[in-house]
Amino acid sequence: MASGFFDAITLADKETVQSAVIAWLFSDRCGGLTLSSRLTALEKLFGISASSFSHIDCIEAKTEWQHMDIVFELKQGGSIKYVLVMENKIKSDLHSNQLDEYVSQLKSQVILHGKGDKVKQTKAPNPYYQIPRYLGYLTLMYRGDQTVQGEIWKNVTYKNLLNSLSAALNSSMALLTDVDYQIAKSYHDSIDQMCNVTQNAMTDPSQIFTKQNTYIQTHKLGHILQKYYFENIAQSIKASCVTHLLPMSQSLDVRVSYGIQSDNAEIAIDFTSGPLVAKYLDFGPDPKDKGDFCIAFQSGTFKIAAAKNYWDKNQSDIQLLKSRGLLRNNGKDSIIFQIKKLDLIMEMKVLKYYQKMILR
Repeated sequence: MASGFFDAITLADKETVQSAVIAWLFSDRCGGLTLSSRLTALEKLFGISASSFSHIDCIEAKTEWQHMDIVFELKQGGSIKYVLVMENKIKSDLHSNQLDEYVSQLKSQVILHGKGDKVKQTKAPNPYYQIPRYLGYLTLMYRGDQTVQGEIWKNVTYKNLLNSLSAALNSSMALLTDVDYQIAKSYHDSIDQMCNVTQNAMTDPSQIFTKQNTYIQTHKLGHILQKYYFENIAQSIKASCVTHLLPMSQSLDVRVSYGIQSDNAEIAIDFTSGPLVAKYLDFGPDPKDKGDFCIAFQSGTFKIAAAKNYWDKNQSDIQLLKSRGLLRNNGKDSIIFQIKKLDLIMEMKVLKYYQKMILR
């Protein structure tokens, strides 16, 4: 596929530029799409009933208002009738309490500055106070709606954006020769390619992990696509790993985590329990004993760890592990093995071997 302007500037790697383009596309500054087509597109994106905005005669957009990526003001006769907030998360996750802070800001009568415990009010009035609002956050893959302070943040995917923009372009064919229409079409083609690459990568993960896909490498999407792929695996693990990995499901609390470490995403299965795992790890008969068993995978490496209360340096436990030749890292009673760059079948065999050795 030929590279367009937005691909040439590697737009997928530039979240703030993406936000600025989206804000421009659906505002009155874009002369390539009709007002009715833009209103219909916004209705679809935010899950609003058709024709709800039929009385709106103006759309204005802001970026980075109070740290919110995109804010659309839908006006009639110069007055704001609706506020639409879009948080753009193409390559990152929502930060802690981020949506909660935004809702608090929108509900406040005055502008708020700061975060967390450092939030301060100013005398400047909040222009969106008590204005009906719709909230959404934009991601490459579906993550699910979020409810914050009783308000729903609808999860909008770039595929949803692509479909809405496609419909808007089809409804604006009369403006085909307008330069803004051509810019909108170029952006449409750019995110169409991004969505196709993403979908193909989910069915063929070698494109993500081998770094052979030029588009993924150029647009620096490897991290987030690895993470999405691991999330799909995590859903299956949560449903079945207790039965398949350890026959002690009645006493195990299984947590699956995934995050971006270094240049690669990581998936970890963390088994944390009370007396049963402690028994198998030979940490003593006390019911208060805790044992942890963790399996992680990152960048062609399996990591296997077993530990008992590593935050509590109990000397008797440390001596026990030393006597068995299992202690590593000067006083942290944990065992860590790494098996690097083996084929998957061999990795699983070695993994099972170390699992049996640790849990003997």
